[in-house]
Amino acid sequence: MVDDAHFQAILYKLHAHTADNLRYNYPVPYSHRFIDTLRLKPAAYLPGASLEEVCTHFGQHYGQITDPKKRFDPKYEASLDPDKRGPEYSWCLIIDDECLQSLELSPEPIGPRPLADVDFAALESNTDMFVKMLSRYYNTMEKPEILAAQGRGGTGRRIEWNGWLKFSPVQMMHAFREANVSEVETWFSSEDEIVNFPS
Repeated sequence: MVDDAHFQAILYKLHAHTADNLRYNYPVPYSHRFIDTLRLKPAAYLPGASLEEVCTHFGQHYGQITDPKKRFDPKYEASLDPDKRGPEYSWCLIIDDECLQSLELSPEPIGPRPLADVDFAALESNTDMFVKMLSRYYNTMEKPEILAAQGRGGTGRRIEWNGWLKFSPVQMMHAFREANVSEVETWFSSEDEIVNFPS
């Protein structure tokens, strides 16, 4: 993107959609505490970068273990910053052209209003917009890697590892929970579609 103001507006819209879900799905005062601590700050602006370059940058500057080959080396892990724990050091969200277009075309956030005026079905089903989550261990692939295929004639659905996970910002809390228990990468093994996390 060439217009920083436009990008900030997209981030604001992303934050507002996430805040809607927190506001109307959690009781007061918890919902307000969640919204107050919700931070969506751009870590890097990398125009034209490939997904591999994004993951390399994230691993070098923000990720906890920057060398995947050393991830099980006790001496290497002992030298790491003990404060760098949690999903923010293992996963990054990206807004590429595909995500950007989905956010630009998405409806406006609901915002604070009386509960009687909230269309909960529309709030939960807003899957036209999405962001992508990448693991810091992303591997370069020209196309999705086939993990398994059902049937010899190719008639069954293939299980693929796409290298990313698409999800709606209204499911940000669910994505964070999955990432916090290190199970989120299982969702990468699916069709290239927007994931709907269970409540």
